[in-house]
Amino acid sequence: MVEKLKFLNEQCANLLKNYFLVDVNENYVVLRHGDCWMNNFLFHYDENEINPDKVAVIDWQMSMIGSPMSDLAFFLFYGCSKTELDHLDDLLDFYYDNLSNNLRKLGSEPETCFPKGKVMETFKKYALAAIVGMPLMVKISYVSNLPEKCDYSEVGQEGGFNCDCEEKLRDEEGYIRRLDGLLKLCIERGFL
Repeated sequence: MVEKLKFLNEQCANLLKNYFLVDVNENYVVLRHGDCWMNNFLFHYDENEINPDKVAVIDWQMSMIGSPMSDLAFFLFYGCSKTELDHLDDLLDFYYDNLSNNLRKLGSEPETCFPKGKVMETFKKYALAAIVGMPLMVKISYVSNLPEKCDYSEVGQEGGFNCDCEEKLRDEEGYIRRLDGLLKLCIERGFL
């Protein structure tokens, strides 16, 4: 794992730069969000306040034309633990089945718009860029006193969140366990 992390550290800037460039060779593109993680989703709950019945996706300033798998890789790696991602194939099948049903409702053929055989291949292509940001994004979910205004753009330069907060993790062992499990899964699956 140490060798893989060294490689990731060395390639971090290139991976992120390539992530934010439009791949002119990409055959299956959509308008993608570009910053797809749980903090950019707003939920409205039913009258029992138990189940969400509506969702809105916010914070679209990083949107661009690209593969839908880039958003999906970021969403899954930033929001799931190894327990959920042990079922990655099922999650990708669920995604593709829903995408296919909606494409058919719109009068399109899913195998023409985005063939199922391209899902995992394309997911692997974008997984590495998502893995680069995983330690920071997972850490944010474990910080107990994260203020509303933090500048995440300078994290690599400063080595911290670069905001007026004490980076106290509410569950440091949980953070380490989750990150360790995610990295091991990424290595096992050949993403890293």
